[in-house]
Amino acid sequence: MRHGTSTLAPWVAILSMGLWWGLGTPAWAGTIDEASGRLLFEGSSLGISLDEVASLPSDLAPVLLDKDGEPLGESIFAQRFRTDPEGLEGQGYLELGGDFATLQLHLEALGSRFTGRRVELRFWQKPEGTRLVATLTWYLSDQENPGIGVFLGRFIFQPTGRATDDGWEEWTSGPVDFAAAGLLPPVLLEISDVQEDRSWQAITRDRQQRVRLDALEVLDHGPAAVPQASCTRLSQTLACGPMGACVLGRCVDAALRYGPALQDPGLRSDYLDRRLFEFKAFEGGRMPQSLMGALQDRVETLRQETSPSRFWPVFQAGVAALRDGHASGPAFGASASQVVTNLGICIHLGEADLLPHGGRAPLVFSVEGTNPVADLLEVGDVLTAIDGLAPFDWAVAAGLGARHGGDPACFDVVLSPSLLTSALLAGSSLSFARCVPPGPGISCEPEAVQTIEIDLAGLAEETLWAGQVPDWFWQSGRCDYRFRRGVEHPDVSSYSFAGFADDGPVRTLIINGVPSLYWSEEWANQVLAALSPPPAYLILDQRTGSGGGVDATDYIMGLFLTESDFDRIEIVPQIDRTLDATTWAALSSCRMMTDMNDCGGYWRWSLHEYSDLAPSLRGVAGATRVAVLNAMDVSGNDFTSRLFTYRGGPTRIFGPAPTYGAFGPIAELPAHLDELSGGSMQFWDSIFVEQPQDQPMGFATGVGVPPDQIVLQRQSDALAGVDTTIEAARAWLLEE
Repeated sequence: MRHGTSTLAPWVAILSMGLWWGLGTPAWAGTIDEASGRLLFEGSSLGISLDEVASLPSDLAPVLLDKDGEPLGESIFAQRFRTDPEGLEGQGYLELGGDFATLQLHLEALGSRFTGRRVELRFWQKPEGTRLVATLTWYLSDQENPGIGVFLGRFIFQPTGRATDDGWEEWTSGPVDFAAAGLLPPVLLEISDVQEDRSWQAITRDRQQRVRLDALEVLDHGPAAVPQASCTRLSQTLACGPMGACVLGRCVDAALRYGPALQDPGLRSDYLDRRLFEFKAFEGGRMPQSLMGALQDRVETLRQETSPSRFWPVFQAGVAALRDGHASGPAFGASASQVVTNLGICIHLGEADLLPHGGRAPLVFSVEGTNPVADLLEVGDVLTAIDGLAPFDWAVAAGLGARHGGDPACFDVVLSPSLLTSALLAGSSLSFARCVPPGPGISCEPEAVQTIEIDLAGLAEETLWAGQVPDWFWQSGRCDYRFRRGVEHPDVSSYSFAGFADDGPVRTLIINGVPSLYWSEEWANQVLAALSPPPAYLILDQRTGSGGGVDATDYIMGLFLTESDFDRIEIVPQIDRTLDATTWAALSSCRMMTDMNDCGGYWRWSLHEYSDLAPSLRGVAGATRVAVLNAMDVSGNDFTSRLFTYRGGPTRIFGPAPTYGAFGPIAELPAHLDELSGGSMQFWDSIFVEQPQDQPMGFATGVGVPPDQIVLQRQSDALAGVDTTIEAARAWLLEE
C-alpha cells in the first residue's frame, strides 16, 4: 500500500474527483486516501487526471514538444499516456523525458475564472531516470500583434514536502495572484524534462530516461493578496503590501519580480543552510570571508520569511555585502528587468559643473533613440532626482546596492548606467536639469536652469499596460563609459573589440575587456599591432572593462611589463589552515609535481606563462609613456589595472573611482531545486608578488585599484563635444 509522507501540516479536507468547480470557497490540495493509497481530488477548482489527451481541457491548448522545442503530433502525444489504475490518481499518467521533453499549457483561458484570485498550481512527478522542472510565465502582449510581448515574469516550481513511499513527489508554484496587476493571467505553464532545462550545462543527456507526470491541480486560495494600485519602487511596501512588488508603476505579485520564496519551513531552512554553507566553505576572498557575518545575519532573518519581496532581495544584499565582485545569489525567477532597455540613452557619472550646486551627478553622455523619453533629452543633461530623491539616494533606498558586490567606492560609477533602466522598471518619475551657460567657464544662475520632468509610470500606462508594445521600447544604446572615442569603428563597444588610431603623436588603443585568446585571435592581433613597434605615447582606453581570461590578461600585460617589473600572482583557494611558510612550501611543491586540480585548486600565475608570449615581445612597450583610462573595471580589468601599478615605465591611471576589486576567477554554484541560476562566487583570492624573492603577502579581493588622477566628464565639456578624461590623459602624456 502507498503511504504519503510530508513535512507539512496535514490537510484537513478529503476531496473527491472533478474538473471545474466554483470559486466561492478556497480549495484544498488533493489528499492521499489511507485505505487505497490513492490521491483524491475533492475541492480543487481545477483538477486534471492526465489519463489521456482528452483529460487535458482543450481551453488550455495543450502541446507536447520534442527536445528541439518542436510540437509533436496528436497521435504521438496520445501515445505518451500510460494506463495505471493502481497508480497515483485516476486511470493513468503522462510519460515525459528524452525526445518527449515538454508539456505546454496555455492559461489565458482561465483568466475569467481566476482573475482577482490567489491560486496555487500543483502536480506530482515520479522520476524514472530523469525528472521534471516547471515554470509559470507572464507577458505584457500587444493587442493588435499578440505575438509581440514584453516579458513580465517567470519563476520555477518547488517541492511541497509531500511524497509517497513509492517515489511520487508533489511540486508547487506556491500561492500567487493569478493575474498580474489584476489584469494579466499567466500565459504559459511549461513542465519539462530537466535535462532540457540544463542543456546549457556540461551534462550528458540520456534520451531514454523517463519521468511520470500526474494529478495537476489549480487551487483557489481566496481573493488576490496584492491590491490593484499604482506604485513607485519606494512606495511598494505601503502600496503593494507584503506580497507585492512594483513593476512598471503597478503592483504585481512579488513572485513575478523575484521568484517565490520557499513555502515549506523545513525546506526553506535547509535551503538557507545549504547556501550559507557554500559561501562559508568555498568563498575564496579573504575580505569576503571576514564579512561573512553580514550574510549570516541576513540569512537568520529569513528563516520564517514567506514574502518574495523580502526573501530574495535580503539574501542578495547579504551576498553583496561580502565585497566579492564575482558573487551573486541564486535566482528562482526572472523578471522584466531582464529585457527593459535604456531607450537609447546612455547615462554615466559626470561633474555637473554648469549647475549652481555642481558636484558629481549622472550625466547624459549620448542620445541615440527616438522615443517619448529620448526626444526630451540632450547630451549634457543632468539627472537630478528619481521619485523626488537625489539619484544615488534613490538607488540606496530602492535596494540597488544589492547588485553591487565590489568596492563600495565605485558604487556611483557602476550604478549610473543602470539608473534609467531601474527607474523604467519601477515606473518612476525622473527630473533632469539643463542649462546653456552664458559664457565659457560660467555656470548657470538658478533661474536659467531648465527642468525636464519624465513620468515613466505614465508612459507605461499609455503603452504597455494599455496593450501596446511600441517598436521604440526595444531601442537600446550601447554605453561604454566614455564620452568620446579615440577610435571609430562599428563594433567599438563590443566586448571582444580591440582597435587603435593615432591623433598626432598619441596613439589610442581601445579594449573593452580581455577576451580569452582561444576565441579572440583578432583581439590579440590588434593589440600586438598597436604595440609592435611601440609608440612613444599611448592611451590605453579600457572603456567597459568587462574582464575576461587569464591568457589575454597575461598577453597584453606581458607587452607592457618587463620581466624585472613583476614576477607572479598567487591564486589561492579557501584553505583550512594558516598560510605559513610550511603551507606555502607544500603548495609550491605540489604545483611543481602536478597541475592545480591536484593542489586543492591552488595555482601560480607567473608573468608570460599563460600567453606563451615570444621572448622578443616581452616588455616590448615597457618604455612607452602610457595613460590608462578606467571606468567600470572588473575581474580581468582589475588585474590589468593592478599590474600597471608595478610598471617601471611612465604610467598614470585616469578614472572616476577605483576598480571593482574582483581579484580571482569566477565559479558558478550548482543550481538547487531547479533554480534558474545557482549564483556564483570566487573560490580563490590573489596575492601580487613583485619580485621572485618577495614573500607573498596581502590578498587583493574587495579593494579596487584607485586612479592616480580622478577625472569625471564635465558637463561643460560635454556641451562643447570634449572628452574630459581623454584631454587630461593627452595633457599628461605630452607634458614631458
